[in-house]
Amino acid sequence: MRMTRFNLPAAALLIFGVTAITLPCLLAAQTDQPQSAQADASTRIAEAWTRLTSDGLGLAERAASATELLEMSSDEATGALSLALTTQQSRVGWRAVIQAVATFPGDPPSELASPLIGLLGQVDAGLSQDLAAALGRFDKPEVIKQLTRIARSSSEPIARRSGAVLTLGHDRTQATAKVLMELTSVAQPQPVQQAAFQALGILSALDHYDADRQAWATWWQQTRGLWGKEWTQHLLSNFERREARRRAGDHQLEDKLLESQRALYQANSDEGKPGVLVYMLRDPLTPIRLLGMDLTEQRLLDDLPFDEPLREALRATLTDPVPAIRQNAALRLSDLADAPAAALVAQQLASRHEQVSSVLGAYLGMMARLPQPTAVDPAIRLLGDQSRRADAAAALAAAFDADMMNRQQVKNAAKLARKNVQADRPPAPQVITLMGKVGSQQDWDLIAKWVDHQDDAVKTAAAQAWADSTRSLNHLAHRFNDPVIQPILIAAATRRGSEPSTLRMLAANRPQRESSVETWRQALVAMASRVPADAVLTTDRQLAQLGESPVKRLEVLSAAIDRDDLGSLDQADRLELLLTRGEVRLNHGDPATSLDDFTRVAAGEADLSESQLDRLGRGQIRANLLVGQVDPAFVAARKLLGSDRPGVSPTDDRIVHQFIQTAHRFRQLNRKEEVATIVRDLRQLLAPAIKPEVGQQLTRLDDWVNGSAPAPQPLTQVDEPDAVDGVENSEGPAVE
Repeated sequence: MRMTRFNLPAAALLIFGVTAITLPCLLAAQTDQPQSAQADASTRIAEAWTRLTSDGLGLAERAASATELLEMSSDEATGALSLALTTQQSRVGWRAVIQAVATFPGDPPSELASPLIGLLGQVDAGLSQDLAAALGRFDKPEVIKQLTRIARSSSEPIARRSGAVLTLGHDRTQATAKVLMELTSVAQPQPVQQAAFQALGILSALDHYDADRQAWATWWQQTRGLWGKEWTQHLLSNFERREARRRAGDHQLEDKLLESQRALYQANSDEGKPGVLVYMLRDPLTPIRLLGMDLTEQRLLDDLPFDEPLREALRATLTDPVPAIRQNAALRLSDLADAPAAALVAQQLASRHEQVSSVLGAYLGMMARLPQPTAVDPAIRLLGDQSRRADAAAALAAAFDADMMNRQQVKNAAKLARKNVQADRPPAPQVITLMGKVGSQQDWDLIAKWVDHQDDAVKTAAAQAWADSTRSLNHLAHRFNDPVIQPILIAAATRRGSEPSTLRMLAANRPQRESSVETWRQALVAMASRVPADAVLTTDRQLAQLGESPVKRLEVLSAAIDRDDLGSLDQADRLELLLTRGEVRLNHGDPATSLDDFTRVAAGEADLSESQLDRLGRGQIRANLLVGQVDPAFVAARKLLGSDRPGVSPTDDRIVHQFIQTAHRFRQLNRKEEVATIVRDLRQLLAPAIKPEVGQQLTRLDDWVNGSAPAPQPLTQVDEPDAVDGVENSEGPAVE
């Protein structure tokens, strides 16, 4: 053994804490390493030794220090471990070293076998199993031979013999099984017998036999004749059956544990439940942490609050050793839109530490919702990975929208996005979305074709990419009746539609699904504030032909009139829109507000054409009569039918009948003064070319006013003005 290199004074100084550097200095002096590396190794060994033998640290910390020394794989580190095992005063480190050796993933140094054997019989019963497992890691023939000698020797202390017997159970050979069977003899001391039964259980994976001597005798009788592969296969079968039983038992225990934890959570108050979740997410048992994740998802679905301690616990699980927990943590924090978590995930992506595809997908999903500048380059790199390409494209599209990509990054993303893409082989929808943001004209040619793709997911992505761009919406408008494209087009038209042709196509195609009609109307109103006046007027006529209500038509006209960019409408356009809106309001039975529009139009009378003046006059007459304002109506009538319009026969004009009809309404209300005014002013306006039938009506009304005749019957037929834009005219409300 190499322990001879350690002199007693050095060991004593280390044990009593006089100086932690004595051991590394002694070790370093015996190496040929360069001075700087030698000093660094010495320092690490000294620090690990101090932690290993410290009473102030827990077992887990000391075992980690022992594992660190094992990983160093140097003679000096191995010597330190040997010293820890052979120094009585440092027995606080025995358990740590033993556990480290038993669980070390590699082969432990053979030099540690001897000091471990030296502990046989010195450790308490609770540590004897761990010591046996640690010694079981050394399958050297000389170690097995030494352990067999100790187990059989009647001169060795019984405790030491029992420890050696227990250790032999880890040597799963027929020769050792034979030795153990011999040691179950009643002639052996009881502790040795008991250890032999336990060792046989370890060796054969038949631990349910316990100390049943007859069962073991039968087993040995059946297996002692097996050779080579037969013996190995027998042991493997036993182990498989035992593991199956253990798994079943573990599942039962796990189910009961989870049930109790779930019940604990449910039994807590609303205020206490977040604290229980924090405890679960930090639990060392994986099933408990997974349960915590399930309960946080339910908490999200129930729209319950997440306080900062609970969020911190979730963030901590982003680096959990279990991939499923890391993945779920990213999903939950993404749903919570947790900005600190997004920064942590971006760092994880940039470090390239995460290699599990499902976790990377969840990380990229968070970046698609909460983009981070530091995640752009990692996402571009993952864009080249076919398994993560779609997720990476979604993350990059979000980063582009957030203005987090520089020109070179955009160029690199575009190159990878179009890699291996052909018109007949469209990529994932997320990649199409990205191409719509970073692509070239060549990419847009492909997207234009994919708008007609038979796969609805591809079609949706292509149509949405087109809608989100600055390109003409006519490409989508021509496909208005496509149920996939229609809602995308309507939303885009509402957001940015500004082409008259697009508006006309929308107005000419009322959706068949009633659920889409209102959003279609909103799109028309939004576009009306951006397109030229003639397009709005055409749209109004189209809506009238479709039978749209005047209320919706008025919304379209008002959006054009009240648009924010006032400079986009000249005076003539604004007057025409106002005149049309006044006519629609009048025909919709709202003469009062129509007068407001006619008044605004009259203020720009100098800019009106002859036909517009005619429409204005007729609108003013009808609106004033319907609200009972006779004098303003005759003012407008004199302008419309007066002497300044030669060749017009006033008595033939249909508007005359509006006056007569209004006089009859006043008569029904017994308002003689207003009736007399209408009769007088009509005679002045129409004479001397008044028609006989009109004159007769006026005479009868005049006689009624004077009380010399009964009330005349109104005209059997009153010609109404022409309908405006396909909407039947209404008399409006009766005069009060």
